[in-house]
Amino acid sequence: MPCSVCGTENEAGRKFCGECGASLALACPSCGTPNPPTVKFCGECGTPVGEATPVSVPAAARAAAASGVEAPTAERRLVEELLGVIEGLRPGELTPYVQAQGARFGARLAAARGETDRVEPGFEAAARQFADLSMPFARAVTLLEHGEWLISKDGSAEAEPMFEQARATFGELRAGPWLERLDRVAPGVTAEVST
Repeated sequence: MPCSVCGTENEAGRKFCGECGASLALACPSCGTPNPPTVKFCGECGTPVGEATPVSVPAAARAAAASGVEAPTAERRLVEELLGVIEGLRPGELTPYVQAQGARFGARLAAARGETDRVEPGFEAAARQFADLSMPFARAVTLLEHGEWLISKDGSAEAEPMFEQARATFGELRAGPWLERLDRVAPGVTAEVST
């Protein structure tokens, strides 16, 4: 099965791409719901998914919009599906990176559901795991998303140090689109300078 993100051919039965880690879930051709690559019928509407194409968040949103389902609902379904796949992994399959992404997406899903008591622990666990893995970009994205959520809850003072750290990392990596996103959310925040 080819990966919809990087194009790598993956052997049958894989849940994630062996090259880039993207989900190999299949989008239902009828309702757009992501389904594991091993199923024959959509778990949401019962349509055969044997000829479905690998799903991505935008593809799921487009397919759902065509069927009358709002994009955020389709994206939430995709995140729920991916988290279900992560939770179903055996210990040898659950890499630290996948675990960190699971914590990050779990926090985002909790925020979307209004489960505020689960948001901060998820973002904090993800940021800590990405730091332990020496993955500064993923950590900076997590800090930015955590800060965005805090601002939505009037926690701008708590968000500022996260934005400073994220800006420093994005600046070092010359991650222009991420700096632009940060400028839209926190225009006055400067990079934290380490000594």
